[in-house]
Amino acid sequence: DNGVLFGTVGRNELCVLLQQRAFGFPATEEEEEVTHHNAKSPMRRSPSTAGIYNNFIEYQNTKFFPLVEWPTLEKAYPKYPRVEDVRLTHTDRDAFMDLRPYANTSPVSVQEKASLGRTYELFRTLGMRFLPVVNRHNQVVGTITRADLSEESLAGVMLIKGKKNR
Repeated sequence: DNGVLFGTVGRNELCVLLQQRAFGFPATEEEEEVTHHNAKSPMRRSPSTAGIYNNFIEYQNTKFFPLVEWPTLEKAYPKYPRVEDVRLTHTDRDAFMDLRPYANTSPVSVQEKASLGRTYELFRTLGMRFLPVVNRHNQVVGTITRADLSEESLAGVMLIKGKKNR
C-alpha cells in the first residue's frame, strides 16, 4: 500500500462496526460451513459471536469474518451509536477489522502544498470534520481537522512561523 490513501470511513459507520463486533478472526478448517438460503457464497459462524452469521472476507488466502452487511449499517441511521457507548474487550483491541468494504474510496483530500485559503474553503463549503492531506503520490502525510483551522490554532502557527523567520 505504501501509505497511499485508499479511502475514509466515517465515525458513525465505525461505531456501528465496533458495536456489531465486526472483528475478523482467521477461519479454521474445523469450523462448520453453513449455507444460507440467499447466499451464493459460503457463510461462516464466528466462535466469539455465537449466532451471528455473515459473509467472510478473504485476504492473502486467509478467510476472515464476520463482514457486516450494508443493510445493518443503514438500519442504524439516523441514530448511530455514540463512541462513548461502544465497549471493547482486551481481545477486541487485538482483533482485525477490514474497513475496505465500508470505505469511501473517493474521499475529498487536499495536497500538502495546497493553500490555507483552499483548505479553509473545502471545510466551510463541504462541512468537513477532517481532511486527509496527501503528497503528489497520493500518500497520506497528515490530517487537518476543524480545530486546526480555528482562529486560535492558526494564530499559534503564525506566531511560531514568525519566530522561525526572524
